[in-house]
Amino acid sequence: MKLNKKKIALIIGAGDYLGSELAKKFAVGGLSVVVTRRRGDLTKLVTSIVSLGGEATPFHTDARNENQVIELIKNIETKLGQIDILISVSYTHLRAHETKANLVCR
Repeated sequence: MKLNKKKIALIIGAGDYLGSELAKKFAVGGLSVVVTRRRGDLTKLVTSIVSLGGEATPFHTDARNENQVIELIKNIETKLGQIDILISVSYTHLRAHETKANLVCR
């Protein structure tokens, strides 16, 4: 298991607007960011973050799919370490009682 010494921020929904700007700010601030989106290219965002001196890892995940979110979290924790910050800007319009997935704040 690779453990990242930097704090890890997971940005679910790091598309073209708010999520990508938050990812850049966190990365420039010294965090390792994991950026996700359901579809679309993450290469431009990751390249931009790296050019700013930051660190980013991309994953394609559909935040509406509980199994994909669980697998995403397992992959991050195995490859990078514990998630310290979670930001969701995925616009899935799910209410808390409509999903079984529980994320535990540590």
